[in-house]
Amino acid sequence: MYLIDGYNLLYQFYKNIDGNKISYYREEIIFLIKDYCETKKKKAQIFFDVKNVPLVSLLPIRFKSDYLKVSYVKDADLAIINILENTKDITRYTVISSDRKISSYAQKKGFKVLSSQKFKTILLTFKME
Repeated sequence: MYLIDGYNLLYQFYKNIDGNKISYYREEIIFLIKDYCETKKKKAQIFFDVKNVPLVSLLPIRFKSDYLKVSYVKDADLAIINILENTKDITRYTVISSDRKISSYAQKKGFKVLSSQKFKTILLTFKME
């Protein structure tokens, strides 16, 4: 299962995001990941921080998927680290983030880590198939 640092990945796709359009970009990335996961039969959970985002911009995302779960959390880094701390099976999760804090922690614990840049390339390659 992929554990994805949502905004970390989002900013790999879109460098200068207008605050008024963040919901649009967030939905774009969510639906791309959803399509990828459903096609490849891979599960993922994407975490978006809400600490610096106005709650009104967190429009509910309406979709059903057995492969993707979207979570709005106070701190995405801590949410991912908490999941990793509570599993003994290091093959269960692959962390998607370029954040040093998460990446270093996951690697030290033996989990597989893909940078957000690498996952972006995977998603773009998938989109072109």
